[in-house]
Amino acid sequence: SRNGIQDGIESNDNITLFKGVGKFTGPKEVAVGNHRLKAEKIYINVGARPRIIPGFEEVRFFTNESILDLKEVPQHLIIIGGSYIGLEFAQIFRRFGSKVTVCEKGPRIIHREDHDHSEMIEQILESEGIQFELNANCLSGKNWGDSQVEVQMDCGGKERRIRGSHLLLATGRKPNTESLGLELAGVHQDEQGFISVDDFLKTNKEGIYALGDCNGKGEFTHTAYHDFEIIKDHISGNKKKKVSDRILNYALYVDPPFARAGMNKSEALRSSKKYLHAEMLMKDINRAKEKGETQGKMKVLVEKSTGLIAGAMVCGTGADELIGIFLTAMYGKINYEILMNSVQTHPTVAELIPTLLQSLQPLDV
Repeated sequence: SRNGIQDGIESNDNITLFKGVGKFTGPKEVAVGNHRLKAEKIYINVGARPRIIPGFEEVRFFTNESILDLKEVPQHLIIIGGSYIGLEFAQIFRRFGSKVTVCEKGPRIIHREDHDHSEMIEQILESEGIQFELNANCLSGKNWGDSQVEVQMDCGGKERRIRGSHLLLATGRKPNTESLGLELAGVHQDEQGFISVDDFLKTNKEGIYALGDCNGKGEFTHTAYHDFEIIKDHISGNKKKKVSDRILNYALYVDPPFARAGMNKSEALRSSKKYLHAEMLMKDINRAKEKGETQGKMKVLVEKSTGLIAGAMVCGTGADELIGIFLTAMYGKINYEILMNSVQTHPTVAELIPTLLQSLQPLDV
């Protein structure tokens, strides 16, 4: 993929590619090696990289990038981080045959999700033999002998040590902004290094924009591509697309997958607005039963005053595709009754969406 993009850039007569580290020397000037480039408009798209937590700098570790270079199956893979990257690789290597231990500093995995979905996914992964160490404040790690690593952690005030053959750090990502010299351009960043931008991806300096993972507005492939759409729309003169139009959506690619659009139940309960809520277990859906994939459930939230869908969460077979139906209704501002009265194809998981919406009840607990 990278080679194809590079070939396309290098063969374009209207693009000049400079290979090297770019750094601002002023508001409108960037240095790359011996070159000094000046422009009235500058677009920063430097991406992000895996974050390495203190205490592990000198340990033999892998990231989500380098672990793909492995030529052998780890005997015992220790994963620091119980969120999306960590859980996806946990299941991958467990199914390859590795013993897998996931260390999560919080009381539950994927802490941004509702408790029931966190617990459900943990149970699914535990049923495959993946072990979890929760409330594990990982203090440090060290190399053990020539081939092993040791993780020293504090689990609820009790120190523990775990040894494994391989270590994966899945502790989030950080923007590649520290070497840009943004202070020389006067461009503002937040405390995590993300470049501050407005609804149209403008920084605080006229003519300088930031898009992709380095602006902290999504950190997904689909949000990065939408950033490009915003920039293209702005350049064309339409200036209609903006960041605030985006509805939060993403997927966790374990098996079965989990997908979410909009707010979750926990967020709705903290809101001053009134919501309706419904959920349905996958084991009650014919298609899931026919496929023998009955783990998981669907959940939907509807704003009571408007009848608009405010959020949906699906864990189960086809969740990453199914969430698109809810997302389309949300972008289209379609009243839930229209979707509730729709006739969906049989036999699909989607045909139970109308039934799900028919069971809406006030959200009060």
